[in-house]
Amino acid sequence: MKCRVVWSRDRVQEVDSPADLEALLQIATDSEREEKPRLVSVDLPDGTSLAVGLGRRESVLNFVSASADPPYFTSRGNDARDDKVVHFFYQDAWTEFPVKNLIPLSQAREAVRLFARDGQRLSL
Repeated sequence: MKCRVVWSRDRVQEVDSPADLEALLQIATDSEREEKPRLVSVDLPDGTSLAVGLGRRESVLNFVSASADPPYFTSRGNDARDDKVVHFFYQDAWTEFPVKNLIPLSQAREAVRLFARDGQRLSL
C-alpha cells in the first residue's frame, strides 16, 4: 500500500503502511477540528483518489477514478435530511455538500483504510 495524502497545496505526505495512514488521518482530524473542516485527499499511484471530510463529527467521501472523468461518486447518508449544505475546505476554497451525503466519521475512516488497501470504490 502506497499513497499520497494531500491536506492542501503545500501539505502533502507519502505513506506506505496502514498504520502510517491511520496516524496521519488522526493528526489531520485533530488539527482540522481546531482550524476548519477540511477535505483530505488520499491519492493512489494510478491517480485514483478518495477525498474524506475531516474536522466534523460526520464526514463525506468523494471518489474520483484514475481518468478523472465523470462519473464521480459521493457518500450517501440519510436521504431524509433537509436540503441544507455542509462545507469543507478543499485546497484553496470552500466546497459544499448536501447534508444527506454525510456519514459517520468512523465509517468514512474505515472506507479510506479499505480504499488505500484495495484501491477500489466502496458502496457506502
